[in-house]
Amino acid sequence: MQIRRATPKDALSLQQLINEAFHRTTDAPICGSYFESSERLTLVASEGEKILATASIHFLQKLDRKMGQIEDVVVHPKAQGLGLGRQVVQALLTEAQSKECYKIVLNTAEKTAPFYEKMGFEKGYSLTSINNNNSKGFSPK
Repeated sequence: MQIRRATPKDALSLQQLINEAFHRTTDAPICGSYFESSERLTLVASEGEKILATASIHFLQKLDRKMGQIEDVVVHPKAQGLGLGRQVVQALLTEAQSKECYKIVLNTAEKTAPFYEKMGFEKGYSLTSINNNNSKGFSPK
């Protein structure tokens, strides 16, 4: 098992894994330049050519300091329980520390919160969101 930086050749496998996990049906390709930015990092846990887990962090420069936001933590259903989610998140935390982020945030469903709490995350601010429903834009339901 290898934890490594995702590359453009991983794009299709990543898209399939994320679509399955989040019940999406998008077929919009992941732009190759996505993987080149120093403002984000996507890691994968792979075994040979097969991607079993992934997680991303976006680095946000605030006025006087930097923070990170973790997104799209996904483990293939057949690989759950092997500690891969923990490994990719821990690797992102290590990278955030090297970039001197003062905090890391993530949004998660209530049912997955205990996973992150075991890693040291604490429930904090109550976050809300508004989604772009494409046809109406950012509008109330």
